[in-house]
Amino acid sequence: MTDPPRAPRADDRVGAARRALLDGVGAEVAASFPGITRLGGQVVAALYLADAPCSMDELAATSCPSA
Repeated sequence: MTDPPRAPRADDRVGAARRALLDGVGAEVAASFPGITRLGGQVVAALYLADAPCSMDELAATSCPSA
């Protein structure tokens, strides 16, 4: 007997929404501002969403405090 599919946890949904937001903002910033890459836009969005200042190392490790 197999278990029924489990509903995604709230943390999983929040993480997925955050990744989608960062991807979308990164693409929008890259399209709107010549010379800024998608990754640059994602960095700006991640810093904007963070609850406190964070370093590039924290961003890379995804341990930056976020809402």
